Amino acid sequence: MSIMELPIPASTSDTIEKDRDHVWHHLSQHSVLKKQDPLVMVKGEGARVWDAKGNNYLDASSGGVWCVNVGYGRAEIADAIRDQVMELNFFASTAGTVPVC
Repeated sequence: MSIMELPIPASTSDTIEKDRDHVWHHLSQHSVLKKQDPLVMVKGEGARVWDAKGNNYLDASSGGVWCVNVGYGRAEIADAIRDQVMELNFFASTAGTVPVC
């Protein structure tokens, strides 16, 4: 099922209010949030993202800090992450680890 076919919740007021009350948005003027809703992203596919109100945007900055340059919803990346987590997700000690390839 494509992201465009997934239903966006009709009522997002609870999520938006929690965001307004508890999230610090870096590089943003928070006084603006007293008059307008914060932007809350809920879905991503490829280079596009959707907000809680169903609007979609081209993510031209790779997730805001250039950390999603491979895009969103990449099954092959999710599969590789799952495989690694099932083998050995983390070991914090003085030993090295071998990634699953």
